[in-house]
Amino acid sequence: WNTNRPFVEDARVDNFIKRKPSGAYPSGHTACSRVIAEALGQVLPEKRPALRQRAADYAWHRVIAGVHYPHDLKGGEQLAMLVVGALQQNAAYSRDMAAARAEISQ
Repeated sequence: WNTNRPFVEDARVDNFIKRKPSGAYPSGHTACSRVIAEALGQVLPEKRPALRQRAADYAWHRVIAGVHYPHDLKGGEQLAMLVVGALQQNAAYSRDMAAARAEISQ
């Protein structure tokens, strides 16, 4: 938790743009993109693999940009799945997902 980012630890890592040092683990961008992919995948199950791949690609770009380590992404994925699990236990979320699936199927 709250580990230093690669560009803070190693001056050879080009950060491309100036950023303020902040905690790297878990990756919030990874968590958010994965939650969105999972939610959209519940509405469009046939697109789930492509949505997950796009979220993973987005997350990996954070490593390429020098702001995360690969293990930060794993933490973000785990966080995302905890959030998705909690959402699926929420009645309002379940109703909204059912309404979205019904609207898409029209």
